[in-house]
Amino acid sequence: LSPPEPQERSGIVAFTPGDASVNVDKIAADLESQDIIIAVRNGRLRVSPHFYNKPEQIERFLAALP
Repeated sequence: LSPPEPQERSGIVAFTPGDASVNVDKIAADLESQDIIIAVRNGRLRVSPHFYNKPEQIERFLAALP
């Protein structure tokens, strides 16, 4: 859902699960229980990967998604 155009990109990524019946609040809570912090905004999962995140942390986040 984040803009694909280079001039509109940011370090924040918002997305929805492929299955609309999936509860995004539950996903966020499950990830938080694994010390992976994301936010839910307007029914979307919002991730803020930054320069400070190590590649291993991003990989752990991706592997933890349902």
